[in-house]
Amino acid sequence: MSEKRTRNRDFSSAECEILVDKFVQHNDILTSKHSDEINERKKHAILEDILTSVNSCGGNERTINAIKEKWQNMRRRVKVRVSYFLRA
Repeated sequence: MSEKRTRNRDFSSAECEILVDKFVQHNDILTSKHSDEINERKKHAILEDILTSVNSCGGNERTINAIKEKWQNMRRRVKVRVSYFLRA
């Protein structure tokens, strides 16, 4: 039998604010299309820094994949809202 996946708590507003601030601050490196070893190390170091900041403010331990997924979801929601208002 497969184990039932436990659901993590929602990101708090403080965690989301830190996430946005850090991703915007390091946007040029994190969205870079270059995938050489140096850039990958920089990206991983930045993601570790973001992870440490997010985990220090909240009571829930997040993973790098969780913060990356949250950032992608937040960006997607903003794009949908902007396109809705542009159509109106």
